[in-house]
Amino acid sequence: SRWGDAASIWPLGERNVDFAWLENGGVFWPIPEGRNEQVVVTSSFSMNGFDNGRQGYKLDDALKGDAWEIMFRADNGFLAVPAGLDAELKQNL
Repeated sequence: SRWGDAASIWPLGERNVDFAWLENGGVFWPIPEGRNEQVVVTSSFSMNGFDNGRQGYKLDDALKGDAWEIMFRADNGFLAVPAGLDAELKQNL
């Protein structure tokens, strides 16, 4: 394809990693027509483990969701995994 092979991007490290995803799944952009507001859930990983921003919304659920976009920032960089390996990767989370 014009931009190269599709890949999922995964943060490296166990500290100073922050995540954000939409409460009901989906992508951040473009905003679906008729939807004026979207709730963003955040989660941070620090020395104390995960701090989920909202009760009941877990990062592992978002990672296993179909067509969920998850944004992150990580001090230690990231790893790109070919999209063809996504199903196998998700099984091993």
